[in-house]
Formats: sequence, structure tokens, C-alpha cells
Amino acid sequence: MADNAPLNAKLVQQIAALTTVVTNLANAIADNLAPPAAITPPAAAASFATSPGVAVKELINYTTKHGACLYEQGTKALGTPCSMKAAQVVIFEKELHDRTSMMGWDKGTYNILKYTNRDGRQSA
Repeated sequence: MADNAPLNAKLVQQIAALTTVVTNLANAIADNLAPPAAITPPAAAASFATSPGVAVKELINYTTKHGACLYEQGTKALGTPCSMKAAQVVIFEKELHDRTSMMGWDKGTYNILKYTNRDGRQSA
């Protein structure tokens, strides 16, 4: 047995080295399988709305240039000032129809020009 002592010492060193390699591999695998860190939301919350301008499908962010432009287009005054006398109602209706078409307010559930009256009939 005495003759095997140097051989045994070398084997112990090799086993220790292999144990270190296996431990390092196990730690590397565990690090790769760990769930990713949570993503933090943006610091500033944006203001959103669905009108004016339902011509876009997503929510409107009024803090962006595009959202501000939609707001300006939707809320600006109609072209002809109206006193709502009988002679001007047709002009008002035409301009309102043009604005609703431009902004997308005449389609789907946002259709502001058509409604069902008390008798169940659709408006024109």
C-alpha cells in the first residue's frame, strides 16, 4: 500500500479539480435558469383617451405630437359660424358631417351622427 500513496494523492487532487469544475458548471446552469429581473414601468404616466379622433385604433396619448394634433383637429371650430337659425342649420350639418368623417367619428360604435330614436328607427 505504501507504493500506492503517491498515486492516491494524485487521484485526490484530480477528484478535487473535477469537483470544482462540476460545481462551477452547476452554478453557471443555475444562473442561466434564474428568472429575469422585473422590468420597471416608465416613470411618467401618459394621459390617454379614445376621442377625438377615433380614426386611430389605439388609445390616443395626448402628450405626444400626434395626440396633440388629433386633439387640435377634433376640437377646432367649424369653418362657418352658425347662429343655428333655420337658414344655417344645413351648413352646420354639412360641416359637422365633414368633421366626423375626417376624424373617424362616423364609423362603428363611435358613430355620433346616427342614433336609434324612441320608436326604434335609425336616424338618417
